[in-house]
Amino acid sequence: MDDEITILELKKILQKFKEDRNWGQFHDPKNLAEAISIEAGELQEKFLWRTVPGILEKLKNDKEYKKEVEDEFADIVIFCLNFANATDIDISKVIKEKIKKNNKKYPPEKAMGVSEKYNKLLLFINLQKRVSVKMLLLIELKKQFLIFFKKK
Repeated sequence: MDDEITILELKKILQKFKEDRNWGQFHDPKNLAEAISIEAGELQEKFLWRTVPGILEKLKNDKEYKKEVEDEFADIVIFCLNFANATDIDISKVIKEKIKKNNKKYPPEKAMGVSEKYNKLLLFINLQKRVSVKMLLLIELKKQFLIFFKKK
């Protein structure tokens, strides 16, 4: 279904939904940002005290649980789209721009498999290199140690 409707069409549907209920008075950036945060908390609550493998299994096998998660996710996206409407944000444009920025901040050669924030990436990579060099030295030292004691 993602390929059947555009972001703009969703924004228009939500705009009409809001107007039909006279909810514009509540859809200001502050309230919508708060609503996004609150709904994100409700989504997090669905995963509270569960392991990742347990969550994935429950999502796969428990239709009611999956529907609850989908509903919370939909609430977040709906409020994000309403926020975009209220602030005149072009979602596609800002996402493309943000991905471009993130590509500069997190180039694959530096960020591959690393979860560090961009401003700590270089420090983390240098630390990894130093640890790798020390490990190589320790391995070589161990080899030399074993060779030395085998001769005796």
